[in-house]
Amino acid sequence: MVFVLSLMAQNVMADNHSTRPIALLDCGPAAGVFGAGPSGTAAFFGIPYARPPVGSRRWQPPAPLDSSSCWAGTYDASAPGAACLQHGRFTGDASSEDCLRVHVWAPSPPAGELRPVLVWLHGGDLIEGSGVSIQSGYGAEANLTTTAGAVVVAVEYRLGLAGFLALDELADRDERGGGIVGNYGLLDVIAALKWVQRNAAAFGGDRRRVTVCGQSSGGSLVFALLASPRAAGLIHRAYSLSGSPRLNSTTAEARSYWHLEALRRTRCATAPQVGSCLLSLNASELLTAMPP
Repeated sequence: MVFVLSLMAQNVMADNHSTRPIALLDCGPAAGVFGAGPSGTAAFFGIPYARPPVGSRRWQPPAPLDSSSCWAGTYDASAPGAACLQHGRFTGDASSEDCLRVHVWAPSPPAGELRPVLVWLHGGDLIEGSGVSIQSGYGAEANLTTTAGAVVVAVEYRLGLAGFLALDELADRDERGGGIVGNYGLLDVIAALKWVQRNAAAFGGDRRRVTVCGQSSGGSLVFALLASPRAAGLIHRAYSLSGSPRLNSTTAEARSYWHLEALRRTRCATAPQVGSCLLSLNASELLTAMPP
């Protein structure tokens, strides 16, 4: 049996060769799995919500998927994929800059009415963790699908230097212009919330009832979302678990924190073109540059 989860077709389609749930998304169909949560739950792992932030897209706002970057055929959403770049204390060695994905747990088959949506932001000091690591409460998301009657979406967002480096030397290439730089991980979360608006109904979720919840540094991101005009209309309720409202407000303040120290830990500190040099760093060099 294949469960097709969509607003237009919440029905069961006969197929003797498949036992996977299918969600009809804006980028194409995605095939999830049963058995990754409580009975009556379908899970969809590792669905891209933006183009990979690699190469020239490092330290740029997330770019939306389009016809040239969407998948062909049915996307295999049976495995989470790599966590965002980090040392791997909670995620093993499988981390990458190519990580902008969401994981979704949904009732299956869908209920007759649309369910509220809970968007989960993991903790980890903005330098580690993932939506499917034990440290991030993995397992609770699937349980909330049944105990809270919600569609649950866990977001992978850029971490560490890849997600939050804020240096004036990067400002001249940032697509936002005006000297704005940094907060790429926060922008990733906003892009994921836009993805939820477009695709919640495919999982039986109501895009008009979106709650964002974060733990620790994920809770800090909740405060940032509430303060950001870019998130207006994307969330309707929010709660922060042990999050801090203390946020850097200027690049000068960021430099006095760890950002300038991170630059000094690279081979780019004395380069004639610091921004270009930073772009040339490989993933291992980015991790090495992260202050302890």
